[in-house]
Amino acid sequence: MPRQIELAPGCRISYETQLERSSAQGDASDPDATYETVWIGATRALCWMICECPEMRNSNVLELGCGQGLAGMFCVEHAGASRAVLTDVSETALAMVEVNAKLNDIGDRVTTAVLDVSRTLNGSERYDFVVASDMLFSSKIAREVFAACRHLIKPGGTILLGHEKRYSVYRDAETGEIRQESVDQPLQVFLGLSQEENWSVQEVSPFPNEPNLLATRIQCI
Repeated sequence: MPRQIELAPGCRISYETQLERSSAQGDASDPDATYETVWIGATRALCWMICECPEMRNSNVLELGCGQGLAGMFCVEHAGASRAVLTDVSETALAMVEVNAKLNDIGDRVTTAVLDVSRTLNGSERYDFVVASDMLFSSKIAREVFAACRHLIKPGGTILLGHEKRYSVYRDAETGEIRQESVDQPLQVFLGLSQEENWSVQEVSPFPNEPNLLATRIQCI
């Protein structure tokens, strides 16, 4: 049964998950379906930043690691993007994105494509905006996501990230105590690579009561 989620004040998106559809039909679901999870905090932070980008109107957008496709559909439904290409490594996820785009009456402006950021990207199309929500889980993945963004963004384009800060733990070599890192290393890797390109980085914590949620805008040259 489709549900609605409010991603910004007054801005709702309808969606259905493959798990819900499979359960309703009595089918087995994918046991490794991480795309089924809606990372709501980071997605809300990303959509907050999208609302701060009036220049997205009439632009073309690509979403990396789209999962349910909520952020990419938000770009079309509520920010006026002329079209959005929603990408994920999972074909099952993308099939549900197409269903969800039709639920929101934007199926004519949303397309899907399989894309694995860990592989070398081919193709020449570039986008005005590249958006991603909660993809920076490790320094390795952060480098892969950055490489994908650099390949896909137009000169002068904009990268928008929604991110929930996470701090790794480690065992102190001298004391044996468990300690927590003071910085979110994957995020710092991504931002450091952006600064090496002389891209402009703006970080915002949009929700005072949720300081670990971060919206980042990166202006490319």
